[in-house]
Amino acid sequence: MAKVLRWTGYVLGVLLLLVLLAAAYIWFASSRTLNAKAEAKPEQLIPMEQASLEQGQHLLLTHACVECHGDNVQGRKFLEIPNVVTLYAPNLTWVAKRASDQQLAQAIRQGIGHKGSRCWSCPRRAIRI
Repeated sequence: MAKVLRWTGYVLGVLLLLVLLAAAYIWFASSRTLNAKAEAKPEQLIPMEQASLEQGQHLLLTHACVECHGDNVQGRKFLEIPNVVTLYAPNLTWVAKRASDQQLAQAIRQGIGHKGSRCWSCPRRAIRI
């Protein structure tokens, strides 16, 4: 009986060790992925003509940007789970004042923010204009 209990303890110990190693691997791998810098490719800029502005407004609505950023893209709370998380979409008018046109195009089309990090909460859509 003592032998069985000892081997049961060994098996449970090994299983616990494997679970802890798996959790550590997941934590380190996700941390590395979330903090990785992204290489943005140069984007072709769009001329500021009336047709381009209208198409931009159409894309803003059809790609559901206003669902999170609000009708005037000044940001708003878009997800709240009480006692768990509250997420706010950034004010894109504020971002547009501080980022270049090239950085904005890369953020919209490639999902790479103006500081070189990935925009994780915003779905990256292949928006080609």
